[in-house]
Amino acid sequence: MGGPIRKIACFFFANYEGRRDREGVEELRRVPTTSYRQGILTYYVDGAQGTATLTPTDLKNMDPLGVGENQAVLATLQKYPLPNDPTLNDRLNQQGFRFVANEARKFDTYIAKLDYKITRDGRHTIFWRANLQNDNSGGAPQFPGRRPQRARSTTARALHSAIPQCLTRRRSIRSDGVLQDTAWKTLEFLCRRK
Repeated sequence: MGGPIRKIACFFFANYEGRRDREGVEELRRVPTTSYRQGILTYYVDGAQGTATLTPTDLKNMDPLGVGENQAVLATLQKYPLPNDPTLNDRLNQQGFRFVANEARKFDTYIAKLDYKITRDGRHTIFWRANLQNDNSGGAPQFPGRRPQRARSTTARALHSAIPQCLTRRRSIRSDGVLQDTAWKTLEFLCRRK
């Protein structure tokens, strides 16, 4: 979209491009087994052909203070979904949880330009250009029903001139919530004498 703001003297141009992607991706996470959620620790016995278990009572007897398992940790373990893939991890205390997550990606680009002729002959002009690229590259949630983990990147750039043949540039990149200051306040003058 574009056109004159003031006939012959001031013009503007604006553009937007957007893209949306959505797809189901298979995710695999580690979750505690049913026995581990109850405080039962299973482990391989060194040098033997088998496993051994420690019950909450065993752990309490081993604890010098006699406290045993931490109830807050057991409550947290109960919040995980039940495993549905026994082939993953050690198969004793952790197993796999497979699910399909809906992954959404969003890409937006904005471009704007403003030209202003100070004199009628066009020898003295002021212009301003800006570009904003805002990419949001989706991400799967840790578990179903939770918010997805998103990676976001934003780039902004402005170019303007108040003096003929002199340009001032500004640029900023924002990625994953961190501002990367790339010549944001550095002025570059590209002045030439004719």
